[in-house]
Amino acid sequence: MSRNASVQTTLSTWGLSFENKLLYLTGRVLPAERILQEDTDWSKEMRGLPLMTSMPLENWLLFYMHRNADVTHSLLQTLNKVSEPMGIRLQRPGM
Repeated sequence: MSRNASVQTTLSTWGLSFENKLLYLTGRVLPAERILQEDTDWSKEMRGLPLMTSMPLENWLLFYMHRNADVTHSLLQTLNKVSEPMGIRLQRPGM
């Protein structure tokens, strides 16, 4: 992807680029975050209830391999389906 002109053009519109060498990081596993819901009712599925506070996902990228396009579009459909009832505004990603 780092040699593909189309990819480079798309990334540059976001102010992004690929580095020539890998970046090594030391990671850690954080404890799970508690999710608090408005009008909490644990007898229903979580995705059907609005979150107390949610942030819109307006400006985001979704990277995928061309061979995985069907799975990617299925993922987007599922995200759109479950985000609205939770009160999350989800804009279409840059792809």
